[in-house]
Amino acid sequence: MTRIPRSPSLSLRLLLTLACVCGAASAAIADPGTSSLANREGPALWIASGPEGGTYRSVYATNLEALMRGNRIFYRETEGSAQNIELMQAGEADIAFVQADVFAAAWQAGETSGVQVIGRISDECLYIAYRKGGRIQQFEHLKSPPDGEPARIAVGPDHSGPAGSWRWFSERVPELAGNETSDQVGTLALNQLALGRYDAVVWVTDPGNLDHKMLQGTLSNDALGIMPVTDAGLLAPLADGTVIYRKRKVTLSGGWKSKKVETICTSALVLMRRDADRQLVDRISDLVSLKRDLIAPHD
Repeated sequence: MTRIPRSPSLSLRLLLTLACVCGAASAAIADPGTSSLANREGPALWIASGPEGGTYRSVYATNLEALMRGNRIFYRETEGSAQNIELMQAGEADIAFVQADVFAAAWQAGETSGVQVIGRISDECLYIAYRKGGRIQQFEHLKSPPDGEPARIAVGPDHSGPAGSWRWFSERVPELAGNETSDQVGTLALNQLALGRYDAVVWVTDPGNLDHKMLQGTLSNDALGIMPVTDAGLLAPLADGTVIYRKRKVTLSGGWKSKKVETICTSALVLMRRDADRQLVDRISDLVSLKRDLIAPHD
């Protein structure tokens, strides 16, 4: 696995702590209407929003657009968090949604000099699907497979959030580094998990998004389950005290027979460029602080 460089002297703890103090207060807003804001007059803004159908694009970005009256909003479809940071650094996006663990890895590598954290908008939690009756049944098996052979894990494209999380996991828990990873993604990965090609499939999303296709794809397949994820190595703070992950019980299905599983969660952050217009930065910051529940209604 690629090693994450050591942290520079600047405090990552301060950066992420400041990002997490955003208020959750909400205020009534006018009906955004049915016409696309991308077609209205006003400054054009580009949002690095991840893949089509993902929570960043279908929930956060769409809701932020509805709040950004007077701006023409466009989307840059990406593989996920790591590519979102790259686009920000290159000046090809004005706003981006990023997992805190992926941001932390990029920050430690000195790859975030051109961006600033505006704030936190939601939890983002890790889900690992497994095949019932397969060789990998629990998180401990990923650290030490029962038969001694490396586990085959689908984590998605290299620039995606799940792949970034898995690299971070393998740095924090070295026993995970010996497994084989694949860039397969989506329900195809789940289908192939059920057939035995993979031993586990990883994704990361807002735990309140019960309509997420990976969650629904797993729950609708009797051959698959979602394993609990608990490991002291992942929950331990960094040397400067920064906490990247925390435990949380997430709901897998609604209704009076709702199912829950314990896993670990990081945060979804809003980023902007350091050279962004100050009035625009203040506007986005106000929305993240005062209308966060309208951007991420699941949180």
